[in-house]
Amino acid sequence: MPPFDRATWHYQYDKHLFYPLLKRMSASEKASVFDTFQYFLENLSLISLDASAADLTHEGIEIGNYSVIRDHLLQTKAHAGEFCRFLTTLIA
Repeated sequence: MPPFDRATWHYQYDKHLFYPLLKRMSASEKASVFDTFQYFLENLSLISLDASAADLTHEGIEIGNYSVIRDHLLQTKAHAGEFCRFLTTLIA
């Protein structure tokens, strides 16, 4: 997983639907804007996602490289606080 650094971040976050709204928020609002997201990310369970991937595979439906997506979610979950602080810097 790449470090949370603008120089290595390839996603065009400034094109995100909510970027203009987030960018206009006050500094005090920005400080806690990702708190709920962080809570849900930290408590994310991949059990249902794994079950769905298994069901689709069993039915012969191509799911792509699921392990890459799963690993990315696990890494992001493991670093949820760092990730959310990084997101906050993107809207500063």
